[in-house]
Amino acid sequence: MSHPDLLVGRVMEEKYYKNPNILECNVQNTALRVWKSLMSARKVVQDLLMWRVSDGKDIDIWKDRWISNNNCGWIPVSKQSGCNEEMAFELISNGK
Repeated sequence: MSHPDLLVGRVMEEKYYKNPNILECNVQNTALRVWKSLMSARKVVQDLLMWRVSDGKDIDIWKDRWISNNNCGWIPVSKQSGCNEEMAFELISNGK
């Protein structure tokens, strides 16, 4: 939040923004109209976002968009049995 000291920012943060990742917050039926509007725009934002790998510790390789030369940004195959890697840093550290 760019202005967390504003009343609306404090109310929304306390009541709705419990998850540190705003893209994964739940939207309750009783939520303020402002919060519902912000969350309805989330899909547009998600379609344009892509992770920068860095150390890879926050990137779920099966769920997050992180592959830049791929149209969808995800791994284009299903997780195979016996595959234990879940996070991008595991691929980096295992040299795969």
